[in-house]
Amino acid sequence: MKRLFAGLFLLSIIMTTLAQEMTVTVSNEGNTQRQEVVEVDLQTILDSLSIMADDPLIVKNAFGQEVTYQKTYSGKLLLHVSVQPSSSVVYTITKGEPLPMKPYAQGKMYPERADDITWENDCGIYRVYGPALQRSGERSFGTDVWVKNTPELVVDDRYRQHMWGVGQRDSLKRIGKPKEANDIYMATSFHHDHGEGLVYVATLFPNGVDETIVLKGEQDHALGIVRQYIGLPYTYWFGSAWSGYDVRTQAQWQLCIDEFMNNLSNPLKLQF
Repeated sequence: MKRLFAGLFLLSIIMTTLAQEMTVTVSNEGNTQRQEVVEVDLQTILDSLSIMADDPLIVKNAFGQEVTYQKTYSGKLLLHVSVQPSSSVVYTITKGEPLPMKPYAQGKMYPERADDITWENDCGIYRVYGPALQRSGERSFGTDVWVKNTPELVVDDRYRQHMWGVGQRDSLKRIGKPKEANDIYMATSFHHDHGEGLVYVATLFPNGVDETIVLKGEQDHALGIVRQYIGLPYTYWFGSAWSGYDVRTQAQWQLCIDEFMNNLSNPLKLQF
C-alpha cells in the first residue's frame, strides 16, 4: 500500500509539473529559410499555464536557451524565430522570472522637442509630430525617417545631443557669433541631410491599391490610392533602410520587399 501511495504521489507531481509548461511549434512549409517575428495569442498561453497577464514568462528554444519576447497591449506574445525550409522549431513556455532581456525596440513622446513621438528598432528610427507642434500652427505631417548603422537604441542620445546643440546655437547667437552657432547646429541637428548616402523607403499594400502615382515637385511623393474607401480598417506596411548600414543597393532593398510580401502571403504556421 505504501508503494501504491508513493506511486500515486509521484504521478501527481509529474502531472502538476507538466501543467506548468506548454510548447509552441512554428512550422515553415516553404522552400526558403525564414527569420522573422511571429505573434502568439497570449490568452492561449495564460489559459494553458493558469496564470495572469502580468505574470512573468520564460521562453526557451529546443536547445534550452532562453529567448527574448514581448507582450503587446493587444494580447500577443511576440517571438523572433528562425526556421529552416520545410522544418519546424519548438519553443517551451513556462511561468518564471526570465533573464534580463536586451531591448530591440522603444518609443515614447519627447515633450522637450514639441511633443515629438519617436520610435526605433534595431534597423531604423521613425518620428511623427506631436500635439505641441500642431498647436504652434506649423503644418508638419507624415513620418520622418532617421537612419543609423547600429543595432543599439540611440534615440535618447540623439535628442540630448540635439537639445544641447540648440542651446549652444542660441547662446552663440546672443553673443554675436552666428557662424559658430550655425556650425554647431548643423553638426548636432537631426533636421538636416548630412550627406551620408542613400535612404530607401517603401510602402507595401498586401491588399492592393487601385492606383499608384508619383507627384513631382520640390519633394517627390509617391501615393497609393484606394478608391471608394468606406472607412473599414485597411492594413499597409512601411519601412526604410540605409546604404550606410545593412542594405547597400536598391536591388537589395527590392529583394527585401519581395521577400516580405511573400512571407505575408505565406505565414508561418503555429501549433500549440
